[in-house]
Parts: sequence; C-alpha cells; structure tokens
Amino acid sequence: MKILKKIKSTFAQKAQTNISLAIYSVLIAILAWFVISMTFYPSVPKTIKNVKLSLDISGTSASENGLSIINCNVKEVSVRIKGSRTQVGNINSDSLVAYLDAENVRTTGTKNLNIKVRSENGEVFELESVYPETATVEFDKIETREFSVDPMVPNIKYAEGKTINPNEFSCEPDTVSITGPSAQLDKISKCYAVSQKAMTLDSSYSLPSEEIQLYSEDGTLIDNPLLKFNTSSFTIYIPVLTQKDVDLTLNVIGPPDFDADWFLDKLKFSVDKITIATKNSQTEIPDSLNIGRVELSKVDIDNGYTSTFPITSLLESSNMMNMSNIDEVTVSLDTTDLVKKEFTLDQSRITFSNAPNSSDYDYAVVTKSIKINAIGPAEVIEELTASDFVADASLLNDQILSDQFSHDVTISCLKSDKVWAVTQTRILIQRTEHVEPTTSDEEDDEDNTPNTLSYENDKKNN
Repeated sequence: MKILKKIKSTFAQKAQTNISLAIYSVLIAILAWFVISMTFYPSVPKTIKNVKLSLDISGTSASENGLSIINCNVKEVSVRIKGSRTQVGNINSDSLVAYLDAENVRTTGTKNLNIKVRSENGEVFELESVYPETATVEFDKIETREFSVDPMVPNIKYAEGKTINPNEFSCEPDTVSITGPSAQLDKISKCYAVSQKAMTLDSSYSLPSEEIQLYSEDGTLIDNPLLKFNTSSFTIYIPVLTQKDVDLTLNVIGPPDFDADWFLDKLKFSVDKITIATKNSQTEIPDSLNIGRVELSKVDIDNGYTSTFPITSLLESSNMMNMSNIDEVTVSLDTTDLVKKEFTLDQSRITFSNAPNSSDYDYAVVTKSIKINAIGPAEVIEELTASDFVADASLLNDQILSDQFSHDVTISCLKSDKVWAVTQTRILIQRTEHVEPTTSDEEDDEDNTPNTLSYENDKKNN
C-alpha cells in the first residue's frame, strides 16, 4: 500500500513540473517573437475604414472669404497608415479625422480638393494612402434675403355667385427672410404661404398656412434643405365678393323720337358680357351695365364707325370691380343696308325753341338754308325729301349775351325714327327787343270800353 502511494506522489510531482515548464516555454516564445519582430519588423501597416470626412473649413482661406461648403460627394474615407505596433495598434476610425485642403479656395463654385488625415489624439503614424484621395466640393456664400410672400389655397372653392377679390387676397406677414446659398437664393422667383385646407366659402375667411413653397422663374418647385426661413407662421386672408355676369349697353343721344333700340341692335360689342363684383353683399348688381353714350351726329358710315369705352375706371367710380380682365370694350356699327344722302333745308325747315325772356325779346332765324347728310335704311332714305326734316336750335338754359348769335341745331326726321343726321352745323339767330303794338286811348281804358264781343253783338242787334 505504501508503495502505491509513493508511486502516485512521484507522478504528481513530475506532472506539476511539466506544466510549469510549458508555461515558461510559452512566455519565452512570446518574448522571443516580440524581440525578433521589433528587431526585424519595426513598422507595420494598418487599414482603417469608415473615417468620417470633416467639412469644417474654419481658419482656411475659403472661410476667410466668406465661403461655405454647400455640397460634398464624399462622406467617409478608408485610410492606410504605417507605424510601430505599439503606435498603430490602438488607432481606429474614432482616432482619425479626415479633412479637406481648402487653403487656396477663394471663390464660389465647384472645386476638386485633396483629402488629408490627422490624428485626433496625437498618435504618430505614417500615412500611406487615403481612398478616395479627393472630393468634389461646392462652395458658395451664405446670405439672408427678404422675399414677398403671396397666399396659395388650391383647394378653396366659392359658393355660386361668389368669387375672390384678387386685390385683397393676402397673408400676414407678407414678407419672409430666407437664409441660404446665394446661388439658391438667386433661383427664387415666387414665395407662397400655402394652405391645403378644402372648403367652400360664401363669405370672407382667414386660415393659417401649413407650409412655404418656393418656385423658380419657370415654375419649378424649389426644395432645398439648406434654405432656412425666419418664420413659417402665416395667416391667409381670403376676401369673398359677390359677382354677376352682366350685358353691356349704351345711351343713344339723338333726335327725341329716334328708335334707340333699333340702333343698339345694329351695334357690335367686342364682348357680349363681362363679370363684375361688389364687396358689399347687400349691393344689387344690375342685369346690364351702361358703359357710355353714343352721339348719333358723330356716327358716320363712310369709313365705318368704331368707338372704345373704358370699363375698369367706370366700375371703380361705382364701387364695383371688373373681374373679366377686360379694360375696355370696342363698339362698331353694322352698316349693312345703311346709306347716306344729302338734303338742303330752307329757312322754313329751320326753327328754334325754348327761347329765354320771350316776353322781352323777339327771335328770328337769319340763316337762309343748311345742307345736311342723313343716314338710314336705304328703302327709307330713298323716299325722303327735305320737307321731311327739321333743324331745331333749343335755347333752353342758354345765356344769350348779344343780339345776334350762332347756335347748333338738332336735326330730326319727321317721317322715320330710324334716320339720323351726321351734319354738325350752327345757325344764326337775331334777337330784338319786343315792342307791343300801339292802340287808341279808348281801347286802352278797359273800364270805359265795352267788351269787343258785346260791342259787336249790340251793333248787329241795332
């Protein structure tokens, strides 16, 4: 039994000795490998991926010239470094900084710049390569500019007979300051405060905007995250008007009994209707709009008749608005079947009327005759003679300062209400003081003179 214990003890001692020898052998081998590596291979390479590229250009000539990086086509780089094992062993992507060489950049535009690498913690190493070696970088100046803002409500509709007043359609505030690259700011042509709310309005309304939209000159939407706004809060005011489509008509100035409706039917308007609106919902919009007057004496047919009438100014004077974008209307005369003929009126066809102070003055026409040009339907004109016309000078409300004076006349056709004269002429009139006829003293004494009729009756009876 003792022999067995002794043998067992001997084996245990030898095994323990072998383990110790193994450990020592491993340590000696590692030390030998380290010594050999440091002696024969003092530097080793190392590749580090996903090193972020810094866009900080502070302190460079680009920054001193007020330039900023707008865009860069490189985000990360791969770096191959070389150094002693102890130096490069702990270097990783967080230990390195890749940056752009922007020292010689002084103008805006797109540049191709070298990429450099430095240690974040001061480790010493040899840079073998960077991939990619260069980056395409866009430089520009960051500016702030103010733009006017217009409202946009694409989904708003209006009740029947209602429309929007474009002159008062607005938003508050009506300007916005935008900060961004100057090249991007140059592209902005229109700035809108937009609400996508959908509703039908029958009266004025205000609502908040939900976004700002920028558009270029050609109508392209500009969506650039580099553009920053000083505010995105806008209130849109939608002024609603009452509107109506109305016919157009004219006043016809001519002889008293002239058929104005017949003449209006022969006129052609450049537009048949226009749309007008009013801010006051209580104001009644007429079915037709009178746009002016036509003086028949100025309507000739030799070269055709046309006349232009303003619309916008006429409506503004009536507190109404022109919604048709038509500032004026042109009127022309259909001369089909119309002819012109000359007549000579003698003194018997020349009269005056409404003479002032007729109890104190007598008036007489001095002009012996006048020539007129009358226009009307051919079948009517052919049947007329000078005796069918009269030229009258109305002295109503005239202040007559001399005993002989000239006055214009209105020429009327007594036989047809579809004939007018284009002659604009004046006649000469003589004024004289009125003198009562003389009578006997007996006739002047009304108290002593019997009634004339009674006197004659008495004479017959005797």
